[in-house]
Amino acid sequence: IGKNSDSFVDIYNKTNSGNRYNWFGWAGVNIVAGLFAYPWFFYRKLYLEGAALILVPVMISFVFPEFMSKVQTGFGALLMFFSNQYYTQQSLKKVKAIEALEIPLEERDVLLKSKGGVSLFGGILGTIIFCSLIGLFFLDATQKNTLPACDAELTKNLVRSSILENLRKRNV
Repeated sequence: IGKNSDSFVDIYNKTNSGNRYNWFGWAGVNIVAGLFAYPWFFYRKLYLEGAALILVPVMISFVFPEFMSKVQTGFGALLMFFSNQYYTQQSLKKVKAIEALEIPLEERDVLLKSKGGVSLFGGILGTIIFCSLIGLFFLDATQKNTLPACDAELTKNLVRSSILENLRKRNV
């Protein structure tokens, strides 16, 4: 729905024709969705999915911190290969749901146009989220070496003096 929808109609037609593994036509490779997932998903009005792309990796990194760094590259590759097809399927579901409503044709067309297309605000919001996460990543990378390690002399002295002070307070 909207301008520039022809490419997604082509994706839909190729997916349903059995020619779904054509690298350059199908859901094949969407480099933008793989590299810039948040802006792409929010721009395409896939807000819930965009939020999930933010929250799920955070939750996985809390549960399996060593696992997440290995998964991120593969996750981006999956988004490159399947985001167009997913978007096409979600759009088709929206169209079918709206067409199932018993409303006048003019209202249906207005509703289709409002639900379809893209959102400039969503794209800007996704870009802000994306840039913020990159900024947090670089901030985290620069801050890692500011705290002393457990085997650092400063840490050992701090623990030793804390233990001695605590023992002195208890008259031990």
